Amino acid sequence: MPITQQPFGKLPSGEAVDLFTLTNSKGASVQVMTYGATIVSVKVPDRHQQLADVALGYSDIEGYLSDEAYMGRTIGRCANRIAKGVFHLAGKKYDHLAVNNGPNHLHGGARGFSDRIWKAEVDNDTLRLFLESPDGEEGYPGNVKVTMSYTWNDSKELIMHYHAVTDKPTLVNLTNHAYFNLKGEGQGLITDHELLLNATRYLPITEESVPSGEVLFTKNTPFDFTTPHTIGERIDADHEQLKLGRGYDHCFLVSKKYPGELVLNAQLYEPVSGRGLDVLSTMPGVQLYTGNWINSAANGKHGAKHVERSGVALEPQFYPDAANHPEFAHPVLYPNQEYNHTIVFHFFTKN
Repeated sequence: MPITQQPFGKLPSGEAVDLFTLTNSKGASVQVMTYGATIVSVKVPDRHQQLADVALGYSDIEGYLSDEAYMGRTIGRCANRIAKGVFHLAGKKYDHLAVNNGPNHLHGGARGFSDRIWKAEVDNDTLRLFLESPDGEEGYPGNVKVTMSYTWNDSKELIMHYHAVTDKPTLVNLTNHAYFNLKGEGQGLITDHELLLNATRYLPITEESVPSGEVLFTKNTPFDFTTPHTIGERIDADHEQLKLGRGYDHCFLVSKKYPGELVLNAQLYEPVSGRGLDVLSTMPGVQLYTGNWINSAANGKHGAKHVERSGVALEPQFYPDAANHPEFAHPVLYPNQEYNHTIVFHFFTKN
């Protein structure tokens, strides 16, 4: 089916926001808006072929303007936290990043890619979105041009591809910040969802929620999801790291044969509906965030408030604060290079 387009309101500046609907031949659909290149809804069937919207979000642009949880947004120029808003690159110190999360820079700053209007075009079954970020924006060096695409197919795969180029060395670390509840938005908490992670190591955090620099093994800890566990089984365990994050808000190191390999990062499953989600990516890490701080001012699309642990985000990305840790893979993009990464959300059902 063709991709359809409709208005989705205006920003206070008067900029128009458009909403695109991608529908496969079986009636499952994804909606994406141009504000923040945001996933607004994902309607997929349960084991009885009943559709439900499994992505947290809002029914109008006003809800997103009051949202502080980055629901469904495309995150950039650099996802996650950069300690103190400072990093060094190519022999230079950059210390003017916006500090918008305690003492840290978060998700690209006060006005990151998640708060910009992206230009859009439709190419058959693919929605392409474009953004230009000028040199110095939010403190980052370099003029960066970004193209990202959404493709939705009959296998219920939402394929997101990210491409970027720059004219100066800079940081680029793009991801999507969708929150999922496979029972359906507004249908309770995600603590009963079963989770598997393709990771035997994770990054512990400090009291300021940035990586300490250590890399710890998950074995024999509440962070071991190498076999499925419900999210709520150990989320309130007497563990320092869980207390620091009020739950899971940690980056896991994805097991790969080689850098850039497209592999399974995570599998999420909800046994009552039978809905499942595979998250695949080419990125080195995946952030597990169990919505520990969600407290929305506006009602969600189905009338219920978004509250703590009502959705879970699985965000493929480079490691948080990587620019300040020489031992981590760095999300550095140089002129004459291209940033190319893919994320796939594959929805499925079990009988």
